[in-house]
Amino acid sequence: MLVKGFIMLAALSALSGTGSSACTDGVARQYACKLLNLANSGRIVLWKKHPSGVRDNAYAYNNVRDTCNGKAAARSHYKCAECPNPGAPGGYVCLQGTLLRYIYAVYRKLGYIHVNEIAGACHSCKSKHYLGRAVDLHNPPGQSSTMLSLCKSMGGWGQNEGNHVHCEF
Repeated sequence: MLVKGFIMLAALSALSGTGSSACTDGVARQYACKLLNLANSGRIVLWKKHPSGVRDNAYAYNNVRDTCNGKAAARSHYKCAECPNPGAPGGYVCLQGTLLRYIYAVYRKLGYIHVNEIAGACHSCKSKHYLGRAVDLHNPPGQSSTMLSLCKSMGGWGQNEGNHVHCEF
């Protein structure tokens, strides 16, 4: 009975995204590890905060770290003006490999990148961030057109939102 209970618990953990085998996208893991190494060496910035000031485990750095380790990325869980009801959904999501490959491609093109948000923070209620398919990148002067054209060339859709560029797949 104990073995059967353990198997059921492991299956529930994998379904909820909290198990270590929850995410099996090898491309996502490969690019997440590349990005994590760049962040740890100071060549890119993966934010460890949210613009809202809310504190949780869903920062861009943590999203990338967890994906590199084969785990699902945490999503924030709070209400905001963009999504007052029900708010950011919380829970976990597997980040898409194409998304992480895009972030890495922007770094390669520009030589530097500042990732504001991936699956964390509060966005519009139907945001692709909550599906692990969107990123917000800091928008340095004169760089948005490069980020947007790269997003489009890789099959995504993006827009300049002033202080950041949003790209989703």
